[in-house]
Amino acid sequence: MAEIKAFLSGRTNIKNGEIVVGYEYYINYFDYYTKEFGYKWVKDVISTYGISMLIATAPLLLAFIAFWVDALKSAKKATKKIIFLFCFLAPIGGLPMFIAVDWDRWIPTLFISQFMLVFYFLAANDNDAVESGKNLKSFFTKHYLLFLVLIMYSASFIFSNFLFFLINSLKNNVDFYHIVNNYFSK
Repeated sequence: MAEIKAFLSGRTNIKNGEIVVGYEYYINYFDYYTKEFGYKWVKDVISTYGISMLIATAPLLLAFIAFWVDALKSAKKATKKIIFLFCFLAPIGGLPMFIAVDWDRWIPTLFISQFMLVFYFLAANDNDAVESGKNLKSFFTKHYLLFLVLIMYSASFIFSNFLFFLINSLKNNVDFYHIVNNYFSK
C-alpha cells in the first residue's frame, strides 16, 4: 500500500487515491469480505443500506407493485401473465450489484428499468398495461397531493445525491483507509 501511495503522490493530488487503486486492481473481494470482516459486513450492509433504501424507495416501489399486480390480474392469457411477472421481478436480476457498497448508483438503475418496462407496454398500447395505468392514474387523481409528494420524495431520494448523504449519516464511522491498509500489510 505504501508503494502505491508513493507512486501516486507524484502523479496526482487526490488524497487516499491508493484506496481506489487497491479496490480496483488488487483486492480479491471474496477474501476481503470474508477474512477482513467475517460475515459481519452482510449485517452491516443490510442494516445501513437496506433500511435507508427501503425508506427512500418505498413510495415508488408501492406504485410499481400496484401497477404490475393490477396488470397481472387483468391479463387473460397465461403467457402475458408470465411476461408481466418477469417484468415485475426484473429488479431481482440486479441484486448482485448490491454486493458493492455504492448503492446510490444501483438504486436508480432498478427504477429506471421499471419505468422503461412500464413505458414500453404503454407505448405498445397493451390493453392490460393501459388499464393498469388508468387505474393508477385515477387513484392519483383522487389523491393528487399524494402524487406530488411521491414525485418530490422520489426525486429527492432516488434520483439525487440525497440518498448518499442519508446512507452516510446512518452508517457507522468505518475507517476504510485503515481496513484496506491492514489488508495489504498482511
